[in-house]
Amino acid sequence: MVTASGTVVDDRMGPELTADGNGMPENGSQPSVHNAIGASRWSANRADNVWIAYDLRANASLKSVDIAWGNTFGADYNIEVSNDGQSWTNVLTGLSGERASTVSHQLPDGTQG
Repeated sequence: MVTASGTVVDDRMGPELTADGNGMPENGSQPSVHNAIGASRWSANRADNVWIAYDLRANASLKSVDIAWGNTFGADYNIEVSNDGQSWTNVLTGLSGERASTVSHQLPDGTQG
């Protein structure tokens, strides 16, 4: 299950579209691919202090997080984990995305969530 804060754009870029298994389009800098209906994206509508959470339904060992950014991207974001969805622990902080690219973040050994 995927949940998020912030306001999606036009009610068609909700958090459930971020975990559909579709990768970054070949030309990630093309705005139309990110704005198409059904595009693999969640938009916080340029808001600050928003979040997106993935419930894995069971505790799991986590090794990395890949984020595919479009023409807009997060700056100064954190990756947090939780065993219960209530209490969160920062595992990586002060991260920044890159325009139209996929950023891979390796998590510290032993990360569980």
